[in-house]
Amino acid sequence: MIWRILELVWASAVLVGLPLSSRSLGRRLREAPAGRMDMYVSAVLSHVILLAPTLFLDLKGERAGIHLLLGALSLPRFFLWTLGTVAVCVAIWVGMLLEAKMHPENSDAVVLDMLPRTRREMAAFSGVSLTAGFAEEYLLRGFCLGVVALATGSMWLAAAVTTLSFGLAHLYQGPRGAVRATVLGAVLAIPVVVTGSLVPSMIAHAATDLVSGRWTLPILRRWGVVTE
Repeated sequence: MIWRILELVWASAVLVGLPLSSRSLGRRLREAPAGRMDMYVSAVLSHVILLAPTLFLDLKGERAGIHLLLGALSLPRFFLWTLGTVAVCVAIWVGMLLEAKMHPENSDAVVLDMLPRTRREMAAFSGVSLTAGFAEEYLLRGFCLGVVALATGSMWLAAAVTTLSFGLAHLYQGPRGAVRATVLGAVLAIPVVVTGSLVPSMIAHAATDLVSGRWTLPILRRWGVVTE
């Protein structure tokens, strides 16, 4: 019983703490922009720091996140859900690009500044993308979703709660970025709830981050949205 309580307390702290820290991060980045490599290293360290206590509590408690992480899918269902989720997530990214093209005045300077420019930065950004794909999915749509589902008896309600937290955790990207992240989070939650497996969402999350990091700036430069 004590471990279930500790799990619920930690899940609540994560679901509330991530949006609060994101808002503070956005304010700091707008007041004093940080170097991209520093931001990438900080992001990876944050993922590791959050994973450690989460994994410990999950192993000691109900293993809700572990069960979703290890949820088995037949090979055809795995490929279907993974490719479908990747396709929808990439489509959301394309929609973001088209929005930036039609309304360049709404582009967030903080978001654009975080994108990699050099090969070294792209390598580091790739590391962030891979750790985000695993850590953020396991933390939110694995552990937190599983714990909230056990507490409420509803996977869909848990998915809604974690999706809202995921969206608000991107407030540092501005209101539009938070809305896009909420939509993306909703898409990533569907395979988890329907299949009981976290892996398709992990792959889709990492793949979308990698694609956006590699191609967002070149495309926006070609369209004249970014002139640097």
